[in-house]
Amino acid sequence: ALQNAKEASPQVAWSSITFVSVVDQVAGAWAGVMAVICLLCVIPVELNQANSEPLNIVFNYVVPYVLLVGALLMTRFWP
Repeated sequence: ALQNAKEASPQVAWSSITFVSVVDQVAGAWAGVMAVICLLCVIPVELNQANSEPLNIVFNYVVPYVLLVGALLMTRFWP
C-alpha cells in the first residue's frame, strides 16, 4: 500500500508521519472490509441455508458490494 501511495504523491510527503498514518489507516480499512466480506460468505453455510436464494444473494452479493463501494468512497475522499 505504501508503494502505491508513494507513486501517487510527491516525494516531499513520503517522510511525513501524517502520510504514513493515512496510508496505514486506509490499508487497515481495506483489510477490515475484506475480512468482513469473507465472514459474510460463511453465514449462509453456517445457517444451513447456502442454497436459500435470499440469504445467498444478500450475504454473498448485496452486502459485500455495498462494503466495497463504501471502501472505494472512503479511499477516494480520505483526508
